[in-house]
This record gives sequence, C-alpha cells and structure tokens, in this order.
Amino acid sequence: MITTDGQDAVDALIAHASQDCLGEDVDIADVELAIADLHTDPMGASKLRRSLAKRNNKEICITLEDWFLAAARARDSDAKDASRPNDKVMGPVQAVSLGAVVTGIAFGLAGSMSPISAGVMIVAGLTAFGATSIYRLRLSRREDEAKDDAGQIRRLAEIAAREAQSTSPHDV
Repeated sequence: MITTDGQDAVDALIAHASQDCLGEDVDIADVELAIADLHTDPMGASKLRRSLAKRNNKEICITLEDWFLAAARARDSDAKDASRPNDKVMGPVQAVSLGAVVTGIAFGLAGSMSPISAGVMIVAGLTAFGATSIYRLRLSRREDEAKDDAGQIRRLAEIAAREAQSTSPHDV
C-alpha cells in the first residue's frame, strides 16, 4: 500500500481496522506506513476526524486508538534510544576532549611540554570536541523529531478515543 495524501492514509487505516475487527489478518507494516503518512499530513487530524464521524463505528475507533498509541510508544522508544548515547557516551567524550585542550594549553604555557606536542594535543582535543558536538546535535535532533512524532500520533489517538466515546457500537 502506497499512500499519496492524508485521506488515502485515513482510508487505508479504516480499511485495515475494519479487517481487524472482522478477525482478519492485517499487515502491520501497512498500518505503520499509513500512520506515518497521516501524522505528517498537516490536515491529517481533520481528515481522520471527518472520516471517523462519517463511519460512526466504535470498534474501528478503538482499534485505531490502540494502533496510534502503539506507534506513539514506538516513537517514544526511538527518542529514548537517541538520547541514551548522547548522555552516556558523547557527554564524557566531550568533557575529556575539552580537558585535553585545557591540559595542552596549560602544559604548553608552563613549558613542561614542547609547543609542538601541546599544539598536537590541543588540535586533537578540539577535533574530538567538534566531532562529538556535531554528533550530539544530530542525536538531539533525532530525539526531538521522535518526540514530536509521538505527540502528533497521540493527538490522532485522542481523536479516535473521542470518536469512540461519541459513537454507538455497530457491526463492521
């Protein structure tokens, strides 16, 4: 299934939810793709709201809410995975790199190390510091994007939950 806009994603999700409600097997990869398409569409939430209101089916709403919450949990996990190396590895490497720079400057100025050796130590420390800074920025951006995605998907889950409360149960 390849979707081109939010309405296609909504229709695909509702079709898959209908299949699931009937007890048929659903390809979860298609569901994840449709959720990814829907949450990036600026009008996706309103398209979802209109489609669910039009169908007035509580079971489909509940199924969609479950899928949205599972997708949001997966994005939260992605955010946590992105932040872990940032906290556990990159921070200490950055601190050691700055320490090497300061030590090189101090030893060079004190005369206890040759200027060339101090210069090499300073350049190596600055290079490591710069590389870890760039990597930390990338990880932070990935973490922020995953958190934003999780928030957007949770809003879709809220829409499905509200529609489930406002509809009467029907057969699929």
